[in-house]
Amino acid sequence: MQRAWETGRLALIYSTAWTVVEAPLLPSLDVMQQLGPAGKLGPLVGCSEDDLAWWLVSSDDAHDFTGLPELTVKAPGSGLLCLAPAASARAGAG
Repeated sequence: MQRAWETGRLALIYSTAWTVVEAPLLPSLDVMQQLGPAGKLGPLVGCSEDDLAWWLVSSDDAHDFTGLPELTVKAPGSGLLCLAPAASARAGAG
């Protein structure tokens, strides 16, 4: 992970505690507004160029999202390409 970030690449991060959900960016905002107050929303990665968002939900709650039309629930243990935390903060500040 660190090696990828040091060379300016995205790092593939795997998690067994979280499940990756992929969805179109704007509809994701509506879902996230509902999940946040319920304490069921984890970290989020968004890409305006691809109009996609990838967010993390507890693996225990992932079954709540299967079968919803615009969402893709990735298999448990799937990876997520992520910016280095410092690059992420700089991108958000710009």
